[in-house]
Amino acid sequence: MVLPFVRELLADVEKSQAFRRTVSHLKSRAGRRGVSGLTNPAKALHLPLLSSSSGAPLIVIVESNRAAEEMLPALQSMAELTGAVSPKGILKLPAHDVLPFENLSPHPEIQEERASVLWKIATGAASIVLLPLEAASMRLNSADYYADLARIVRRGETIDIDPLLEHLRTVGYNSADAVDMPGEFALRGGILDVYPPEADRPLRIEFFGDEVETIRKFDPGTQRSAAPVDEVILLPLTETPVNERVLGVIHSRLSGRRLSGSESEVEQAIAATGVTVFPGWEFYAPVAGSGQHLFDLLPNSAVVVDEPSAVFAKQEEWWNKVNERHDRSGVGSLVRPEEIYFPPDQWRERLSSTPGIEVERLGISDSATGDGAANEEFTFHSRPTTRFHGSIPAMIDEVKRLTGEGRRVLFAAPNMGEVERLADVFAEYSLPFRFGSRTPSPGSESYLDETSFFAGEMSTTTIVKAMLPEGMEITDANLVLFGARDLFDDSDLVVSQPLRQKSKVSAFLSDFRDLVVGDYVVHVEHGISQYQGLKELAQGDTTGEFMLLEFAEAAKLYVPLTRLDLIQKYQDAFDYNETDDQVSAIADIKQDMESTMPMDRLLCGDVGYGKTEVAMRAAFKAVQDNRQVAVLAPTTVLAFQHFETFKRRFAAFPITIEMISRFRTTKQQKEIVEKVEQGKIDILIGTHRILSQDIKFPDLGLLVVDEEQRFGVRHKERLKQLKKEVDVLTMSATPIPRTLHMSLVGLRDMSVIETPPKDRMAIQTVVAPFDEKLIRTAIEHELEREGQVYFVHNRVESIFEIASKIQALVPRARVIVGHGQMSEGELEKVMLSFMQHKADVLVATTIIENGLDIPLCNTILINRADRHGLSELYQLRGRVGRSNRRAYSYLLIPAEQELTPIARRRLAALKEFSDLGAGFKIAALDLELRGAGNLLGGEQSGQIEAIGFEMYTTLLERTVRELKGEDLPERVSTQLNLALNLRLPNEYI
Repeated sequence: MVLPFVRELLADVEKSQAFRRTVSHLKSRAGRRGVSGLTNPAKALHLPLLSSSSGAPLIVIVESNRAAEEMLPALQSMAELTGAVSPKGILKLPAHDVLPFENLSPHPEIQEERASVLWKIATGAASIVLLPLEAASMRLNSADYYADLARIVRRGETIDIDPLLEHLRTVGYNSADAVDMPGEFALRGGILDVYPPEADRPLRIEFFGDEVETIRKFDPGTQRSAAPVDEVILLPLTETPVNERVLGVIHSRLSGRRLSGSESEVEQAIAATGVTVFPGWEFYAPVAGSGQHLFDLLPNSAVVVDEPSAVFAKQEEWWNKVNERHDRSGVGSLVRPEEIYFPPDQWRERLSSTPGIEVERLGISDSATGDGAANEEFTFHSRPTTRFHGSIPAMIDEVKRLTGEGRRVLFAAPNMGEVERLADVFAEYSLPFRFGSRTPSPGSESYLDETSFFAGEMSTTTIVKAMLPEGMEITDANLVLFGARDLFDDSDLVVSQPLRQKSKVSAFLSDFRDLVVGDYVVHVEHGISQYQGLKELAQGDTTGEFMLLEFAEAAKLYVPLTRLDLIQKYQDAFDYNETDDQVSAIADIKQDMESTMPMDRLLCGDVGYGKTEVAMRAAFKAVQDNRQVAVLAPTTVLAFQHFETFKRRFAAFPITIEMISRFRTTKQQKEIVEKVEQGKIDILIGTHRILSQDIKFPDLGLLVVDEEQRFGVRHKERLKQLKKEVDVLTMSATPIPRTLHMSLVGLRDMSVIETPPKDRMAIQTVVAPFDEKLIRTAIEHELEREGQVYFVHNRVESIFEIASKIQALVPRARVIVGHGQMSEGELEKVMLSFMQHKADVLVATTIIENGLDIPLCNTILINRADRHGLSELYQLRGRVGRSNRRAYSYLLIPAEQELTPIARRRLAALKEFSDLGAGFKIAALDLELRGAGNLLGGEQSGQIEAIGFEMYTTLLERTVRELKGEDLPERVSTQLNLALNLRLPNEYI
């Protein structure tokens, strides 16, 4: 909750002359004018106020989807702080992630977001619509059409269920046996379970006849009902419902036929063709009669063009690409780009007659509309704030300077934890402040009240909870707002950044001016303690200043400032915040390692979910206990990547790490083997070269097996022979059926990491015939966003031919080839080149399957996907989508060849399980497809046919409990005979 004085504080920006003139212009609806002098954060502050003061909804057009995504959180936060408009009324309408004429459908998440936003616009729920110019150029349907995409179900009203179910299927919902994912519904008798896309939980609608009796949220895990609600909005998942008439018109246009006659005759002709959907059909919907402009959906709105020079330059570039795709497609005059989008000249002509403003930070350099509309400019005065890069003293000095000059200072922190962190810092430095927001949590509220009381309520420095990445100084309002990035270089703000290189001392901090009370420090002789501030103590006739450290059990130590060489700041070296599942897995592993029994734990987590970080922490614990660690990887490439990751992660610590694989010469391998035997190597990373008889670990404490499905039972038994008391940690996104089954029945412990990293997006999976146009389009699309591409071709004899074909299709791409038969030096050079972005496309065999982590690589094409196993396909797909960018996986199959039933089911499963965290489901399906095999033998596929799988599992579980000495529950068989003949008649069923 934002306190009233904050809104009064921010309302002062409305008093400037430029603001009043801009509002007057928007109210008059008299053409277009230019606005200058607003930084990006200042735009986020002023736009909600302009919309509120002028009474007009705003359509804000930006350069790209990325620009819209960056502006949205700041706009919503500023709307909440100012109270000008509701944050829920600020919407982002994204452009499609692919272009028409590419035989590709837009990403489902984008279709879902567009459909939801268009419905809200059509129903009057929009105050500010933020969108890139591509989205603003799309030909749309009428407001009535989009208003009909959703259904509102209210308790007590009468609804015909069958038309409701048909509508749900039409707008993108899938029927399921049990609802646990957004976009699913299930009908059982008079109960309809449905999971709308924006709901926090699925809903259970109970009918009595046709009347809605109750609506309740329910837990998808337990399927138990919870809180009741009065109504539910069933939002659409697509803006282009599957409509037979629309599909018929599209098919007829693309086939060169024009349908004519009465409406019934046209419908009969369409029905006779048996039309179906196809990849990319959504783009052709406008040819069925859609011609509305976005401006028509908000007739009383004002249009704001942000940085018009960049927007219109982007428009020309985009339009050229659309025409290029059209020329390549062979569609010709059957469907022209002008029938899908408004071309730039028409769009700008419409813009020139629409009231609004062009906002440019440095001033309008050129008229956006070409008619002299921007001849009068409204000039604001804003500028960026100072960045402190985590330096608390510099921040305190700047705040004191600003408040001394009579400025009002406001700090925006993204969450209540950061609010409290700032409060503690200000209190430590005796800087007066007040809180501008309250939280519903009673505990936090009392803490904030208490802290604010002691700090002094009349301060001109305010702390509020708001997502404002960067700050601004509004000179007209005598106001300074600091954002999160101004204060701390927080890695949480940008998740996709690679790990930074660290020097050997970068884990520690030598500048003690940054220490605040409560920070942890390391005393060279006594270990970790907590800094409790500086104290003056008498030393004979003089007094000296000492650093007070508090250790365990309240033990205190005073360290003279002359001996600061004994103190180092203690801070973590992990660049990101752990997920809850990671924390739980780490705790389980530490507990296992400290028990008397050897650990045998399976760590099952989706690709890119942070299994390696968990393994590194286990390795660190083992090394700290003076034990050696062996890390077994299935390929030389993965071993090399692990080697680089471990070295970077442990750079600040005295840990010796080595790698043994064919990337090492015979002489180097011999030296490594000798050092291992002498105990001079703490962590050894390698392929199954580690299994050789000549490698002897004197004190092996932990074995980490990565991607265990690539190793046989004999390999792992050999490793256990190295040391009988060795802890084993097995990692996999898709464990082999036997391993998964052993974990499920309790023969092995298992930790599952299901929480995705922040901002991680699902991978869009496309199954398509091998087509050169599709390949070229997919690669060019990735290169246009400065990304990289994997192309998997698992035949060494023809891999260079495929690489030459890709080079011919996309001449500007830098194509390199990597496969397992290359020499060590060549393969290492290829992998390093790709990891350092010296190449755009890596054509490789399945040697890239495991572990490669390249955030810029977000498109993978897998040739002859029908020849790969389910887990192998899943692992390959997991090489992309390892950042906050949208990722694409293309499974290419021969156009003329019939797939086997198993291959078809594998590809269908992979396309179905595209949601985040699907690795466990893939492994479970693999268990179903292949069977569990012999649990203690070498067979990894087959069926337990003698007594059946379920009976075998039951008997095994009972036997294990007996061997453990556990009490078995007594099985009681009870029959109740009421002598009543109660049955449902066949006629009723």
